[in-house]
Amino acid sequence: MNTYLIHESNLERLEKKINSIKKKCIKNNLEFYYEKLGEQFKTWEDEDGYVRTGRFIEVAVHGEMKYNGWRFAATVEHKEAGNIIRSYDEQLVVPERYRTCGPTCEHCNKIRSRKDTYIVYNEETQEFKQVGRSCMQEYTNGLDAEDVARYISLFDTVIEGHAPYGSSYRTYINVEDVVRFATECVKHFGYEKAYYDEEAESRLNKKTTRGRVSEYMGARNGRYREGKELERIRKEMDEVGFDENSEYAINTAKAALEWIKCEPDDNGYISNLKAAVSEEYAETRDFGLIVSLPQAYNRHLGYVKEKSEKAEAFKAQLAIEAASEYVGEIKEKLTVKAHDFKCVTTLYSQFGATFLYKWLDENNNIFVWYASNPVDDEELVIEVSGTVKEHFEYRGAKQTIMTRCKVVRAEKPEEPQAEGFNFDDITFPWEQEA
Repeated sequence: MNTYLIHESNLERLEKKINSIKKKCIKNNLEFYYEKLGEQFKTWEDEDGYVRTGRFIEVAVHGEMKYNGWRFAATVEHKEAGNIIRSYDEQLVVPERYRTCGPTCEHCNKIRSRKDTYIVYNEETQEFKQVGRSCMQEYTNGLDAEDVARYISLFDTVIEGHAPYGSSYRTYINVEDVVRFATECVKHFGYEKAYYDEEAESRLNKKTTRGRVSEYMGARNGRYREGKELERIRKEMDEVGFDENSEYAINTAKAALEWIKCEPDDNGYISNLKAAVSEEYAETRDFGLIVSLPQAYNRHLGYVKEKSEKAEAFKAQLAIEAASEYVGEIKEKLTVKAHDFKCVTTLYSQFGATFLYKWLDENNNIFVWYASNPVDDEELVIEVSGTVKEHFEYRGAKQTIMTRCKVVRAEKPEEPQAEGFNFDDITFPWEQEA
């Protein structure tokens, strides 16, 4: 059984013919079989020289026009320069005489001005016959020559269906290729989405990552003819060492694709992105969405890094808290060095606000002070004097509670003078000596 790859743009037209012929064949007890087996994506060069990728449906088609030992073998198109024979059954070798014969029907022996005749073959007698349209029904159980011609043209359609023409057909993009190009673009230029200037009501004159990826892919796959535009794009790529096949681009693209496939759906952007990259090929209308994947992956890595840093900071904090010891005796006056002095929270009550300050001494012991007034320039505090009020354990950390505290601040750094006129250096007219 023969199988063929049909471009999706041709499939509807093909199946209309198939359904029509199938009904005729069933009615006339002739064998016919058709099935869609699956799909493939193929790349070809169109009539303008552009590299295209299309979706093709693999179909299996089989039919045998056989009745009373006779079966259809070929059509003959009669021309002055010689006949054109279109064989239906490639296993049958049509006699050479039909290359030059006239349009005579060997059934009724009538000579007419026929444009086409048909060749039938008898399996028992191994006899070939050339017959006209009206006599064809004798060898096909009533299926006339016009139906036979449509039946055979069906297979011509199937065979020719792999080569789509025109601009109306749908093309596809290789998802991993797009992600590799986008990854390399983000690496060298950062991610630029389409900005909108609300006041001017127009897009700002800034190249987006989507536009850049489109240009660079076009330069690689032959979209641009040799000329200034192609030279500009190639120069731009060479200046930054653009290489979509670099180890970084390949590995990052694969990692990004694996990441997004494992992300939970959000009924929004992530869900759309997952759907767009779920197959090896995607429609060109999903191009912009796919280009955004490397940036989404970078945000994810940033989040993971931030989360890891916070976890490490929390571990370090726990280690400090675990090592903290009580300092001094209750009601003892202390003066301690203050490291990382800061207000951790503000408590409110009917009596007003209370400011909770925390700091560490040189041995990383924890001190706490509930102050009724805020401390100015708390980042400059280097020493705290006060009375030990209580020793208290919080989340397993030993803390020394202080009261009636006073702080010592470091000298505040001088602020840099702003550039400009210094009025002290100006002598006004009324200040000049007479």
